[in-house]
Amino acid sequence: AFLADNVGDPITLRQAAAAISPRGKRLSPNTIEAYLTALEDAYVIERCYQWDDDSEEPVKRNCRVFFTDPALCFACFGIVPDFERRAAANARWLELRREHPRVYLSAEDPCEFVCPV
Repeated sequence: AFLADNVGDPITLRQAAAAISPRGKRLSPNTIEAYLTALEDAYVIERCYQWDDDSEEPVKRNCRVFFTDPALCFACFGIVPDFERRAAANARWLELRREHPRVYLSAEDPCEFVCPV
């Protein structure tokens, strides 16, 4: 549910850990990283990082999460992006991913996507 509520928004591992930790407990960012990696390996989500034109590499301090198939996520988990802007960002990301192997966020405008060659 946390991911569905934050589709297309920048998130950090610490932010995710704080949001889903039970009361009085604290999840490690490493645990969150393991969960996100497992969801990526299962093709449920994909993390989109900011692209640095100078170093020609992604910047992995924070990321934006997109569902690879929102309909499948709804069928399996009962969660989908629930706001128009977030659903539109996910749809735009999916459209670009069909054409390009990797899609990143622009360093100049973090709401725009870039597809480096």
